[in-house]
Amino acid sequence: MCGICGFTNYRNDVLLKSMVSSLIHRGPDDEGSFIDGDKVSLAMRRLSIIDIDNGAQPIFNEDKSIAVIFNGEIYNFKELRSELQSKGHTFRTKTDTEVIVHLYEEYGEDAPKYLRGMFVFALWDKKSNKLLISRDHLGVKPLFYSQKGKSLFFASEIKSILMNKKISTKIDYRSLDSYLKLLYIPSPLTIFEDIKKLEPGCILVLKNSSFEIKKYWAVPNEAIETHLSEEYCIEQIRDLIAKSVEEQKIADVPIGVLLSGGIDSSVLTYFLSLNSNSRVKTFSIVYDNKDKGFNEAEKARSISKKFNTEHFEAVLKPDIKDLLKKIVGFLDEPFADSSAIPNYLISKYAREKVKVALTGIGGDEIFGGYPRYAGARLLSNYLKVPKVLRKMMAGLSGNFSESATAFNTSQRLKRFFNGGQYNFSAAYEHWTSYLTESERRELYSVNSKTMPCFGNKFCSGLKGEADIFKHEISNYLPEDLLYLSDRMSMANSLEMRVPFLDIRLVKFMSKIPLKLKTKNFTLKYLLKKSMKGLLSDEILSQR
Repeated sequence: MCGICGFTNYRNDVLLKSMVSSLIHRGPDDEGSFIDGDKVSLAMRRLSIIDIDNGAQPIFNEDKSIAVIFNGEIYNFKELRSELQSKGHTFRTKTDTEVIVHLYEEYGEDAPKYLRGMFVFALWDKKSNKLLISRDHLGVKPLFYSQKGKSLFFASEIKSILMNKKISTKIDYRSLDSYLKLLYIPSPLTIFEDIKKLEPGCILVLKNSSFEIKKYWAVPNEAIETHLSEEYCIEQIRDLIAKSVEEQKIADVPIGVLLSGGIDSSVLTYFLSLNSNSRVKTFSIVYDNKDKGFNEAEKARSISKKFNTEHFEAVLKPDIKDLLKKIVGFLDEPFADSSAIPNYLISKYAREKVKVALTGIGGDEIFGGYPRYAGARLLSNYLKVPKVLRKMMAGLSGNFSESATAFNTSQRLKRFFNGGQYNFSAAYEHWTSYLTESERRELYSVNSKTMPCFGNKFCSGLKGEADIFKHEISNYLPEDLLYLSDRMSMANSLEMRVPFLDIRLVKFMSKIPLKLKTKNFTLKYLLKKSMKGLLSDEILSQR
């Protein structure tokens, strides 16, 4: 795990040093750089996880005509290494990074297609004078870039790019509008006009001062296979999760699980505990009495006891003023998912004991865990009700009183009926939006009529419940959950791994209809069934 940065068609060693120094929290163990005249400058900070002694970057091929800097983990690197060795490639380290170099020699720009993991890498091909930058399939790891004249600047974080004072900090008002709508800024936008995000599943190829962005992978748009039996799905889910966790526990440093007491983290704890040579370390956040409605401490303790983990608890009593200053500094742009706060705190606490932690991010998206998924199933029939009656229900729902509990039923019903006034895509967009377009325009200046609004296009591809999987995996997952996970874990030099986002598992789950994933309107129905007898009924039946 690392932070990477660099630029092309320009040489400024002082700038390169300041860019990489700003990323020290992402990689406190080591620093490396590579400069090829004024053609390219590359630098990285390393958090040593695999082959600690010999994994210093950049990594080169045999004749040093190819150099790579890398952020992330390649989980199938051992099988790729064996395949490449059989083709005549020579390795000098045991790192996963070196696989990328030889994979590029063998397959060129198609190399990322063969990788299974979370990654961003920048590869310089000296013979072709070509820079290749690639981001992983689902966007677990971030990459930002900015073009200035003939030069391209890139980094794992925006703050690194802004070390170049020539990069403008002018606000992109489309981004501001999307932030007020979604509480995050979607790719390829950032809050700054001059800086963009490389989207998940993409490569950026720069040659002769011009660059092209190509899509090498997209969220599967598989035909929904309604004939799949429940038993087959359960068997496949259990097998694929087991394979993913087994691959992702590979490390030369201590590894643990962020154990909330919920289903997802409990599943990971179970599989990580299998065939483990030592007690698994688990970490939980404990809320104090006034927030006990959100407290899952007892559930986490029961899981720890069942699987004999070495369990650690951190009590959430933050100095919120001081803490928010730190968190905002690591986020680099507007972002308003408040779970960044406990994520930062649990990462900080876990880092005292381990360098790597597994987290259950992605479980809700792929297994059908959000209440809005049940709402989407109801919506299809509700939209058949005459529009005048649906508008009447929306008006009546305004009288529903809300609560401050973790499961605010009244608020969910209110959002359902308000969204139900529209078609499917507009209703889903209403459910997943914070401020409506009219509300946002009220915040803007006298030029609000010309303010570039994000508009009602965010969910335009949603025609029905079959489209929800691709929409969530492409949007909320990378732009919110993975964004905050990367920033808050890396702020504390902790590598966060996400076993539920194994490409094989994602592809399989894309084929399963939402109706089966939420059978009997039970969220995560298939995941719960697959863990029946392995986890307690108390854990599997919790809200």
